[in-house]
This record gives sequence, C-alpha cells and structure tokens, in this order.
Amino acid sequence: MRNLTRAIGALLLTGAIVATGVTPASADEHKIVILWRLQNTADTDYEYTTDQNEIDAKLSQGYRREGSAGRVFTQYYHPEGTIRFYQWYSAEATDHLYTTEDRPEPITVDGHRYVRSNVDEQLYALPAGSAEGRPLVELYKHDSHQSTHFYTVDEKEIDAAVSAGYRVQGTIARILPPQD
Repeated sequence: MRNLTRAIGALLLTGAIVATGVTPASADEHKIVILWRLQNTADTDYEYTTDQNEIDAKLSQGYRREGSAGRVFTQYYHPEGTIRFYQWYSAEATDHLYTTEDRPEPITVDGHRYVRSNVDEQLYALPAGSAEGRPLVELYKHDSHQSTHFYTVDEKEIDAAVSAGYRVQGTIARILPPQD
C-alpha cells in the first residue's frame, strides 16, 4: 500500500510539473527573490535585476552592486493579483526606467526616448494600491548633465534623493521589504 501511495504521489507531482512548466532545474527559482540595485557610477544609471548573469555582466561594465532594493516575485511564482514590471532604456539619456504599464510604443520623458528592453527576466510586484508590502517609490532627476530614474522603498533614501535634486514621481508598485 505504501508503494502505491508513493507511485500516485509521484504521478501527481509529475502532472503538476508538466502543468505549471516548473522543472527540477527551475525549482530553485520558484520563490520570492531579491531585487538587486546596481549603479553605473560613470553616468549614474540605476538598474534593477534578480538575474546573477546580468549582475555579472553589469559589474564588468562599470556598475557596482548597491544592495537589495527589496524582494519580488518571478515568472515561476507570482500570486494572483500581482503585476509585471517592464524595463525601458534610453541610450541617449543612459537611463533605465521601470513601469508596470505594458505598451508597445516607446516612452518619451523630457525629450528622451525610452524603448522597452529585451529582457527575458519577468518580475512581478503587488499593485500600488495594495495594503501589503512597501511602496516602491520612483524618483527622477533631470538637468543639463543627466536624466536618472531611481527606485527605493527606504524613506531615508527618498529624503536623501530629494535633497540631491530628485523629484518624487509616485509609487509604481509595492514590493516585499529587503530581508535584514
């Protein structure tokens, strides 16, 4: 009887893996993950990712890891009601922009054209109006030298960014706080 129970359990597990597309190779990614913030000190561009290969590539291009911006869901696990982040990039402004708005046409900010990045990574967060998580606040700075978008859940970082000339754009989503 015990062997029959194990066999039925194995069949059910196999069916669940096939139905969800989660394989043993991706099982480690089937969880809430850290959203890392990277900064290119040469042009003050900030990039946010959970992908170690992307982190390694950016570190070799002059970016530095600033730490965790919080935790997000992935394409392998995102509860019902979560929303996807989209990454946009402006080559002329050397700036990344993140939004939960899925649109096919480019975004223009202060005359700079942002096109959607071709990123395989799919990140999900809670809607801005959710009572859970912390607000992910978008800040923006534009002057004759640079255009930079910056995102944080930390109130001290928000205050410091505003003191450095950034304008608060609002909450784009809510994410889980960084783990201490």
